[in-house]
Amino acid sequence: MRVAGIMRCMEISAAQNKTERVTVWANQAIDALPSLSFYPAEKKNGLNATVLIFPGGGYVRHADHEGVDVAKAANEYGFDAAVLKCRVSPTRHPEPLNDAQRAMRMIKVDGEKYGVCSEKVAVLGFSAGGHLASMMMTMWDECTNEEDDLKDVCARPDAGVLCYAVIDMVGESSHGSSCKELLGEGASEAARAAISTHLRVREDGPAGFVWHTMTDGSVNVKNAMMFGEACCEKGVAVEMHVFEEGRHGLGLAEGDESIGKWFDLAMKFLERHLK
Repeated sequence: MRVAGIMRCMEISAAQNKTERVTVWANQAIDALPSLSFYPAEKKNGLNATVLIFPGGGYVRHADHEGVDVAKAANEYGFDAAVLKCRVSPTRHPEPLNDAQRAMRMIKVDGEKYGVCSEKVAVLGFSAGGHLASMMMTMWDECTNEEDDLKDVCARPDAGVLCYAVIDMVGESSHGSSCKELLGEGASEAARAAISTHLRVREDGPAGFVWHTMTDGSVNVKNAMMFGEACCEKGVAVEMHVFEEGRHGLGLAEGDESIGKWFDLAMKFLERHLK
């Protein structure tokens, strides 16, 4: 059964390597958020997995260079890819998480329909999109939209990649603007702690790849370190890379001989964990 599924996935991917953009929820306007775009790989290179990408943007917008460029780069390694543009402010939590859960379920149920593999799915997010990815890695079965007709499908990712991600929403390293846009003004400490994902890591969570830079002036590098430490405490597999220098929002960091290595390292990490 699994072999047959892999063969179908390979055949569809080869025949349908065109980008397709779809709505996520029923009765949603075609040009409204959230949206989900699919990028099937032309050559699978022996891989049968999809990377679901969440661009950053502080929960107010989506950074283009952290979406399609990353999807196409993943294709080069043989991964199918999908890019979710979730709802943003003034939409509040848990709607972005619901969008991500729904996108994961759509891939798992109908991935072949869109030319991407559904057997193994990882999440990869940048900045605030990294926070969304970290919520999927720790809260995949929480805050479910009861109107989601796919709600019984498990939304747990098989692995996750966090790129200069917002993690802390309650402590000294918290990212105030992302917290405000996601929870609104004056959110309680309990509400902020509930989405501080280093406090939500669980023993049955997926393996994580985490990277950051020491000189990130927007999101403190301690966010990455806290998530990595929490994974260690819970016995969750984690690979961490902290680069000495680099600004926030680097994306693929093409042209940077040091930081630019992160993507190859992350893809090799996913290869190991998605086989």
